[in-house]
Amino acid sequence: MTPQTTDFTADELTRIIGTPLRTRRHFPHPGLLFLAGLLLVLALAVVGSFHYQPLKHRDDGIASSRVVGSNGVIASSTQKNDVVTWLEPKGLFTVTVVFTVYNGGRLPVTIERASDPTSIQRLNDQVYFEPRPASQVSADFNVGTKFFPFTVSAGYDLTMIDRWTERCVPGSKSVSYRTIKALPVSIRILEVHHMVMVPIHPFRIKSPASC
Repeated sequence: MTPQTTDFTADELTRIIGTPLRTRRHFPHPGLLFLAGLLLVLALAVVGSFHYQPLKHRDDGIASSRVVGSNGVIASSTQKNDVVTWLEPKGLFTVTVVFTVYNGGRLPVTIERASDPTSIQRLNDQVYFEPRPASQVSADFNVGTKFFPFTVSAGYDLTMIDRWTERCVPGSKSVSYRTIKALPVSIRILEVHHMVMVPIHPFRIKSPASC
């Protein structure tokens, strides 16, 4: 004898069995959620540090420039609207810039190098700390302490001297001036290394017609 089977609808099964059990939901372990959130925050911090540039030039700090020829004579200069224009000496000459950087951010910034190692125009680039008062710096421009990596805390500043040598390059009728408004500085924030351009008090160098 073949057994008979009965097909029930979903509503009939509900009346016979009762209210169906809800499917149990599985949530991630709280520890995994915390770890994922922590990794996301760290990733955002690292990405943000590449674009983080808290270093600024202090208007009330030391801001000076000087160009000296290979014979030790200070180059001729003019000044207009608080911007000095130096006439580029013939042959080799030395450019010295004294500037004060201020950390206006909330994180400490380690200044690892204050020169551009990839520049083919700069020769013998050297950087120093400048602990002296502004009046003494403007008087003799002597170098201070040899630079070493230094951390500038939030809200503090640091005065440095950047000195390099260049070779005279004749100018053209269309391009005879070059304005220096910022200096390359290698910094480290949250163990992330990158180079930024730190604004300085601008000055100009005028190339002669011949060298």
